[in-house]
Amino acid sequence: MENYSGTPCDLARDLNNNILYQIGLFIEATFGFVSFIGLLWLILTKIINLHFHFNLKLLLIIYYLWLLDLALEFFIGFGYRYLLPFFVHNDCDLLIDPSFFKYFHLGILFAMTCAMLFPIGFAIERFIALKNMKIYENRYKWLGPLIVVSLIVISSLIIWLIYKDESFAGPHYSIVLVPTTSSFRFNVFLYVCIVIHVAVLFIIRFIFIENKRLKAKLLDDQSSTLSMRFLAREVEESSIFVFVICIVHDIFVIFYVINGLIIRIFGPNIFSNPVHFTVARSLYCTFPTFNLLIIFVGKKVLNRLKITRKNTVDVGLHMKSTGEEGIKNYHAETCRDW
Repeated sequence: MENYSGTPCDLARDLNNNILYQIGLFIEATFGFVSFIGLLWLILTKIINLHFHFNLKLLLIIYYLWLLDLALEFFIGFGYRYLLPFFVHNDCDLLIDPSFFKYFHLGILFAMTCAMLFPIGFAIERFIALKNMKIYENRYKWLGPLIVVSLIVISSLIIWLIYKDESFAGPHYSIVLVPTTSSFRFNVFLYVCIVIHVAVLFIIRFIFIENKRLKAKLLDDQSSTLSMRFLAREVEESSIFVFVICIVHDIFVIFYVINGLIIRIFGPNIFSNPVHFTVARSLYCTFPTFNLLIIFVGKKVLNRLKITRKNTVDVGLHMKSTGEEGIKNYHAETCRDW
């Protein structure tokens, strides 16, 4: 650490004696544990029971599994760092073992990269579903697995490119701190992430608008079949869910990346004390908070869609239901609901 007169062991001691650092570790570990329980509940009770198309349902399940993995790793990693000072015998024992750091750090970065790229998969899947609505149900069942495998391969390639020259020799003070050797390539990756996630926001917004336009066109077209109206409703509901999830995800990622770059690039000038700079870098990770928030967002959106669907049916039950007019109303409302 530049401008620090002590040894790495001294910095590790000063870092762990910092009260803000200890509080931050405890909060991050707690968020990780609560997020793990909440995400597990959401996956088992909500996500796997969704009536969305197989491709989208698969993408959502894998996406939430990556978040589940991240929550568990954050709980273990930050919890380990919080408890470590209570069991060490000297200052140097506060440094993270290079082998442990290598595999745990790479595991976190790989899971985080996969989760960060999944909105791209959502955008691709929804775009193809929108443009091929008539044949999508039966002819594109391979799309979901292909997107999942492709995103995992791309994430693996990204991690390899970032860390291919890294020795992981240390010293290591935090499981989330990127080693100096790989920091430049990691910064480049973050710059690319900003561009990609801003683009994804516009693409998802375009898909959402086009889906509403297509649904309105189908409902006004008396020649459209009942199955096509049902498919339009299903595509709209699934697109709304994905649209909200992607907005929350992309805003968090953009916020995380921009602020992370500010701390990494301008931190030495902002924090005169190297210990404070290390504390800021070690604790700055918004994903435990995001994992906690996405549980409430997912549950809220699914409940909202359920209520909207129920209200639509309830409105149809109050229509005039006698005579020839009742027959017309019944037919019109049935077609509109489905």
